[in-house]
Amino acid sequence: MRGTRHRSRAVQPTRQGLPDRHARRANQALIDLIGTVAARKNITVAQVALAWLLAQKPWIVPIPGTRKLERLEENIGAADVAFTPADLTNSTPPPRRSRSRAPATPSRWNA
Repeated sequence: MRGTRHRSRAVQPTRQGLPDRHARRANQALIDLIGTVAARKNITVAQVALAWLLAQKPWIVPIPGTRKLERLEENIGAADVAFTPADLTNSTPPPRRSRSRAPATPSRWNA
């Protein structure tokens, strides 16, 4: 969720059969919205996602994993992000999310 994948990027042949490529296209509006918030607040897309989770109910606790120190620092920085009530209850409804669906038979993944 770093916002580094771009919609114009060609699908790699090794990933063509995986079920998420259609969901990625359908979810692009949501990704664009998160990117807009990140640009407005001068933070990363990952920080927006983590900060949004932290702003939800107190029992929702994200557990991000990382192997790089710079990503750990980025994740920690999400705790300092403040959203206004308007940020959290945007006047426009959020774009509809699309979930990836697996093929009827998993053997098609390996075709």
